[in-house]
Amino acid sequence: MDEAFDVWKKEKTKFDYHLDWDKWHTARILKICVLRDRNHPSIFIWSIGNEVAEQWTPNPEAGQYRQRAFSGIVRSLDKTRPVTSGVQQCE
Repeated sequence: MDEAFDVWKKEKTKFDYHLDWDKWHTARILKICVLRDRNHPSIFIWSIGNEVAEQWTPNPEAGQYRQRAFSGIVRSLDKTRPVTSGVQQCE
């Protein structure tokens, strides 16, 4: 699995990738990741995020919008592999 982002805009820790999100989250970084690794034989699935904090906000639709947008970008560059996002249920 090739994972583009572990953090989106909402932070997990004080000094994680959320600090650079506004500057580097763009489709540009996602495209670079896919284009760089798409011919690698061990890549069988793309991940656009891992337990991103947006899923637990009062407005999870914002995270769902990003998820659809990122999935679309990946699929436009590689139609052969599935796209996933790691989520978890908090109770």
